Amino acid sequence: MPNITVSQLEALRQHLDQAAADSDWDRLQQLDQTLQKVLRNLKGTQLTEDHVQALAHLKSSHQTAIAAVNAAKDKLQQDMNAVGEGKEGLLAYQMAMNMEL
Repeated sequence: MPNITVSQLEALRQHLDQAAADSDWDRLQQLDQTLQKVLRNLKGTQLTEDHVQALAHLKSSHQTAIAAVNAAKDKLQQDMNAVGEGKEGLLAYQMAMNMEL
């Protein structure tokens, strides 16, 4: 018998969805760690059909959360690259201005 209820799995899924929607990366990390513990504890346990279904929904939410994290990471990388390019342009401008003096 699983040591976690279907409603607890559903609550975990809802928390995961909310953290991803809020871009709450720290909370997502905590929930991911919780999910890893839950899955380790369920390993080798005879699951009910309801548990299997709840875990499938949880897996889908987890994949959506991973996609949100990856999208935010890509956006951050683009922003950092843009700042770097802007800094290079500013330095070039400053050097050109210094040459004119």
